[in-house]
Amino acid sequence: MPQPKASGAQLVAVTPELPDLSLSTDERKALEFEVLSDAAASYAKEVGLAFSLPVELRQICAELGGDLGKFIGMGHFDLSTPATLVVETDGEIAFAYVGSDYATRANPDDVLIVVRDINQVAATAR
Repeated sequence: MPQPKASGAQLVAVTPELPDLSLSTDERKALEFEVLSDAAASYAKEVGLAFSLPVELRQICAELGGDLGKFIGMGHFDLSTPATLVVETDGEIAFAYVGSDYATRANPDDVLIVVRDINQVAATAR
């Protein structure tokens, strides 16, 4: 499968995790794309992809030893819904895949088809 850059796209990952904890330095160096931190899930809220973790689940996480505050910052429990977006240069969302399972993502081939279509439209408009 061709890489997004070869298709004229720029891949960016957005995470609600704090910048220093989202990836180790070695992991960051190995990536071919940028990973941005969405503090307090601000962007996710703006595009309708955020939810607040219910109090009951916060308590269960704490009981299991999971300190969400360590990863997403203290004082909020807003998380982003797993999603894949193709955003055009004018800010319009051309493709959106939203899932409820954090391990499930859009099919990369479907995403690349959208990118190719955008590129074809742009090429004919020139």
